[in-house]
Amino acid sequence: MAVGIPAGQSLASKASEAFMDWMRKAAYNVAARSGGAGGMLGDVFGFRHGEGGYGLGDLVTMATTPLGEKEIPYTGGGIGLSPSEFTGREMAEKSSLLSEEETMEMKESMQQRPDLLGFFLKQKTMQQAKLKPQTARPTEISQRFKDLPTVTIKEHTRVLPISNKSVWSDEVLKELKNLKKGEVIKFPEAGGEGPTQGGVGIFPQVDLASYTMSAGKDDQGTYISLFDVWDFGKGYAGKWLKGSSILQQMQAPLMEAVGQPFAVYDRYYIPETDLQMELENREQLAHLLSPMPEGTYSSIGEALKAK
Repeated sequence: MAVGIPAGQSLASKASEAFMDWMRKAAYNVAARSGGAGGMLGDVFGFRHGEGGYGLGDLVTMATTPLGEKEIPYTGGGIGLSPSEFTGREMAEKSSLLSEEETMEMKESMQQRPDLLGFFLKQKTMQQAKLKPQTARPTEISQRFKDLPTVTIKEHTRVLPISNKSVWSDEVLKELKNLKKGEVIKFPEAGGEGPTQGGVGIFPQVDLASYTMSAGKDDQGTYISLFDVWDFGKGYAGKWLKGSSILQQMQAPLMEAVGQPFAVYDRYYIPETDLQMELENREQLAHLLSPMPEGTYSSIGEALKAK
């Protein structure tokens, strides 16, 4: 047995592990400077270098250079808190945009957010990444997803009251009201098709891109569930990197090769009494606003009184 090599671990496996660690760190150095751009490079979110975007030399430099103190990294943990104009290059190049005090304030704010990227690339443990384990699992899930580390983002999710008609649709509330115990219904894919997410008023405040929302009913009541796998696997390049450069298209398979995919899952329970009351309120309002034969009443006040 080679000196210094733990029992059961060959020199080759140790070297392979060290290489993977280096690759993850290099991937983190690049992706943390991306601002969340689909390909982590190029001019998608204003990352311009001359007229041609980032090139291979820029990629190598970023990969081998740790983030500086004045850089604000992309973590995937706070939508709207890592604007692209403040990432990508060292903040020293953007000194006209942010003061040193403003830079430190933004860094401190980002440090309070979960670091999905750091956890994916094994730069941080779940606890260090400010993520919490989730023991619950979807009702229907493949074996591959069952084996993934799973986290909760409930405390990083905005849940609007069902009385908010601009986000909660009548159709969704009726479907929730009519659910039977053990039944599960799926909603259209959320996250990339506008602010209403198919009539469901639940909005993750972390970068999940697109994700799955379903509804079900169990012993605790009626719920909306949110499920996502944070990875760069099948379908990622086709959806987010269409028309991008070869360098950008290389990012997805490389990230998937060195990263640790993990799942996000939560259930958001909605009291049935609230559902019933809100649907009744909406029906009453619709009745009040329904058209009436012309000339039936002399004023809107009389019409409302009659209703």
